[in-house]
Amino acid sequence: MSSVSAIIPTWNRADLLKSILTNLKSQTRVPDQIVVVDNGSVDESQGVASQFGADQITFPENRGFAIAINEGIRRATGNWILIINNDVILQPDWLEHLLTSAEREN
Repeated sequence: MSSVSAIIPTWNRADLLKSILTNLKSQTRVPDQIVVVDNGSVDESQGVASQFGADQITFPENRGFAIAINEGIRRATGNWILIINNDVILQPDWLEHLLTSAEREN
């Protein structure tokens, strides 16, 4: 079975970060690695990421979406890489279905 790394960029939205991390941990197929890339948040985002055991990359200032994603990809260890915004709500079996489809086509 393939391994999966989820990359989540965030900036000052600890509430949304907590929501997507809860969502990912509740999937029928949980990602093997979650990398939170914090773009200089001054709220509780870093504490939320720690609470969920996510790997963290923390920038001292907002470097933008593309730089955050690229740094997260460099840190990723999975065969598959998911780029997930912190404001999405995923169905509980989303990752399971995604991987089944991707591996069937691969």
